[in-house]
Amino acid sequence: QDWPLWVERGWLDFVVPMDYTADDAVFAETVKAQVALTAGRMPMVAGIGTWLQPSADDVATQVAIARRAGASGHVLFAYNDQRINEILEVLAAGAHRQPAVPAYAAPAIRFALPDAVSRKDAPHAVAADASFTVEARLPKATGKEKAPKEFTVCLEDPDGVVAATLGRLTPQQPTLKATATLRPGQFQVVARGGTGAGQQVVRGPLVESLPAAVVAALRAREEPPQVTGDGPRIGIYHDGLGADGIIAALKAAGLDGAVPLYHLRPDHLTVLDAVVLPQLRDVADLSAAAEQALRQWVREGGTLLLTHDAVGFRWHPAPFPEVGQGVALVKRQPLRVRLPGQEEQPLQYAYSDHVRLAPAAEAQVIARETGNGAAPVIVAGRFGKGRVVLMGILPGVAGDGTLKPDEQRLLHALLAPAAPTPETSDAAAAPDVRPATPTAAPPAQPWRAFRGTLGRFTAGLRHAVKHLVVSRG
Repeated sequence: QDWPLWVERGWLDFVVPMDYTADDAVFAETVKAQVALTAGRMPMVAGIGTWLQPSADDVATQVAIARRAGASGHVLFAYNDQRINEILEVLAAGAHRQPAVPAYAAPAIRFALPDAVSRKDAPHAVAADASFTVEARLPKATGKEKAPKEFTVCLEDPDGVVAATLGRLTPQQPTLKATATLRPGQFQVVARGGTGAGQQVVRGPLVESLPAAVVAALRAREEPPQVTGDGPRIGIYHDGLGADGIIAALKAAGLDGAVPLYHLRPDHLTVLDAVVLPQLRDVADLSAAAEQALRQWVREGGTLLLTHDAVGFRWHPAPFPEVGQGVALVKRQPLRVRLPGQEEQPLQYAYSDHVRLAPAAEAQVIARETGNGAAPVIVAGRFGKGRVVLMGILPGVAGDGTLKPDEQRLLHALLAPAAPTPETSDAAAAPDVRPATPTAAPPAQPWRAFRGTLGRFTAGLRHAVKHLVVSRG
């Protein structure tokens, strides 16, 4: 279930991920990331796996963690737990001691932080002790709601202590624009309407107040890469596995134009000659728009190198089936590499496995296994005016991230301006080890938005209708 995409598109009224774990640290990190991801666009209700908790007190602890993380409520799964009566008694004496209105019953107040730096799975960033703007809008009533006539909008810390009161929303004044200044820390935009048992609470985006220099660095990532020096301008996608090691290796090899790439957008790609897209921590980063931008950039002359799963394997879509895609994962074994103008030689790589490839008809095999079948592991091919390299190995991940000398030399040869291309190479020198029949394209993968920090649990809504949703007051 691609619920993060559904959140981004506004297709849900509320979301209940199944955050089932007995590890409180993982639970806290996960819920915080989910609240940041939803960014106040809808209530985010944390699912708690009661059957995994050692005791009723541990269930209560996760309820408290979800509240501090900014969740709009929590769901308990499941009510056929043998200890359910004990769990409910503990909650009734603590977290559930007061009545509450379900989160999904509150009006869908819209929030905006135009001055903040938006981050994917983290709170919006603002500079500590500097003014920033908060906007809120109350939806037009349909006459069916029983919403309070007035909401007070505040910034609250994780304990619910008000750090700043921003103003009121009423049917007569349905919009709010205010400024605030925060001390360092984490806060949440919250709108509260009514009092007592009927109070409704609408939780907005998280805000993290950070040193000004940190926020300036985050804001700089929103601009296209700044590349200095001679040589090719190479962007390495920052949230790919092994990205830091690849950057270090390229710089050590004399390619000083290697820089982190923070966005797969046309304005960020157009300033680069080459891009390395390692296997992604978050497959959702390769959205349809990002894939289209990459294809157009390569078509116009860019060089793109993809590693391991990013070639189009498992959760990763195949962005360039015209060149090839992954077909199998195999344990580390001897490889042979042959670049045009060079003798075939062994290729030593560090990671514990590699992805076998099925090249397209016109692709050139650069590296292959030495066993029976000589399966391709690295292939290259033209796409428009540009070039795509599919590399089934995963540099920069094993050990401390330092690339093996063979990996460093290979990347340098493939990315430097004089790198061989299928058009200029001696194609006959490379053995043709393509399969006899073309490999079918991988099936559509609706779980493409499998989120990095969210990957430690199963996200979804399948059981939401069976659960009791308890709103946070």
